[in-house]
Amino acid sequence: GSSAAAVGLGKASTIAATATDSWDLTTALANIGLPTAAPKWQLLAAAVYRAVLHLLPASARLWFSDLRDRSLTSAVEVYTTKYESPALLAAEFAVIKRDSAGSSGEVGANYNFKVKASQAAREVTAVLEIEDGATLVLQVKLPAAAPLKAAEVECKNKVGIRDARLRKWLLSIAVFLRNQNQGVLDAISMWKANLEQEFAGVQPCLICYSVISAANGQLPRLVCNQCSVTFHPACLYKWFRSSGKSTCPHCQAPW
Repeated sequence: GSSAAAVGLGKASTIAATATDSWDLTTALANIGLPTAAPKWQLLAAAVYRAVLHLLPASARLWFSDLRDRSLTSAVEVYTTKYESPALLAAEFAVIKRDSAGSSGEVGANYNFKVKASQAAREVTAVLEIEDGATLVLQVKLPAAAPLKAAEVECKNKVGIRDARLRKWLLSIAVFLRNQNQGVLDAISMWKANLEQEFAGVQPCLICYSVISAANGQLPRLVCNQCSVTFHPACLYKWFRSSGKSTCPHCQAPW
């Protein structure tokens, strides 16, 4: 049946079972030669399929998501997970390990941004360290059947960013990873660019002397029109209540 035939591609193809970063379609086709029998056609099919997975992963995901034959879908996933995905995941994590230092660094003047990866867990984590105990964590989980299925994107800690904006960022990254022929580090770069814009010029609240509000995890967003000093909303409202007046804690201008 279709299931046995698809899984049989992997059993018949040493090319499909021995992927390396240096693999390329031209060399594979040269080694296979002109197909004259069924095993050679299987090798050719496996080589072309691998080329699509390597070079056009978004197209492979779209094709896979459009399959309606359950037995064929299962067979393709089993074959890909066993014979193709391990090498593709290894190559992806090799790139992350090699280039993650360039994605790490500072965001704004005071915040450290780090990228960590675990190939065993198929996870890439981007951590923004804002203050002691306050971190913003993005986690990208790659599927075992990469690249047929899209990566899962989740924000573990949600300090400093409004929920609506955070959902928009996560959606844009998920769409990017699903529809583009790009790697995880490209998505991490998008995330970092959003953070750099969000935290550019952010100063600690003048009342609690922290960037992140202990009450709700927000940034200082209320700005005095007179002196331009920023405050956490929760801190400022508490100040108004305790002082009995609605004036700027810094310059005393009416709020």
